[in-house]
Amino acid sequence: MLGGVLVGATAHGEEALELGLPIDCTVGKSCFIQKYPDAEPGPAARDYACGHLVGDGHTGTDFRITGLKAMARGVAVRASAAGTVRAVRDGMADVDVRQAGRPAVRQRECGNAVVLSHRDGWETQYCHMRKGSVAVRSGEPVAAGAQLGLVGLSGLTQFPHLHFEVRRGEQVVDPFVGLTGSQGCRATRRPLWSKTAGATLGYRPSGLLLAGFHAATVTLDGIERGDYRAEKLPTIAPVLVYWVRISGLLPGDVTEIRLRAPNGKLLASDHSKPAAAAKLQWMRFIGRKRPGTAWPAGAYGGAFELWRDGRLVLFDRRTLLVE
Repeated sequence: MLGGVLVGATAHGEEALELGLPIDCTVGKSCFIQKYPDAEPGPAARDYACGHLVGDGHTGTDFRITGLKAMARGVAVRASAAGTVRAVRDGMADVDVRQAGRPAVRQRECGNAVVLSHRDGWETQYCHMRKGSVAVRSGEPVAAGAQLGLVGLSGLTQFPHLHFEVRRGEQVVDPFVGLTGSQGCRATRRPLWSKTAGATLGYRPSGLLLAGFHAATVTLDGIERGDYRAEKLPTIAPVLVYWVRISGLLPGDVTEIRLRAPNGKLLASDHSKPAAAAKLQWMRFIGRKRPGTAWPAGAYGGAFELWRDGRLVLFDRRTLLVE
């Protein structure tokens, strides 16, 4: 046994790897699972829950943090199990691949990374870490929970996140499924997560990533930078904009977004048609131009709702002080 890491049994009577959370965040609040491994062979991509949080052939679990400001503060990547460092890479810049271009990261798609070896052919891999943050060296033993680096934006990525991958020999293993000997999103499941980690990793098809107010039109790049999080604006602001950014818009979802004045008057609203297709990430904003020379002072309200099969599954409520 390597530090008590290998526990339980697989479908073949072998010992299985027990995994802790590989990132220092609160899932569903300060981080979200953006993608899961692709559970379906062939072109019909589905995650282990038969949902849409996946890309065709995706091999890991993507833990997305809330943006570049969270990345700058530092979110630790941690060893999910005790092991030995097999490989490291550091020194790649933290750049959105849409700006750098795919050729710039060819054969280095994982970015700054660490690979840990565990007993009986198990490996875990940690990708897209922040430049200069890798804290371990090849050949070094590490304990479960040890800090390996910080979440970054290196390699083939468009937003700060940790791509966490599990392998047994040459086989990619979904930690939400384990080694079961069956395939597909309805396969028998024997998850590799520890009891503590598993309790935090319930399947969330959608999540609120970011929301806020701004005094001009918003862009995705600005949202990722964290530019549009005003809590106060002057009465002479040219426009008031309320925006939301979510993960996991599903077919048939209906959204409503509203902006209200301090007296409760509806300044702007939009009620969507049912979504035609699934989207891993989605943004909506609404705004109103300044009436006359100044806005009435007071607390303005933004509200967002996402409805699925007649149920409210996601919402945001916040206020903006105009003075």
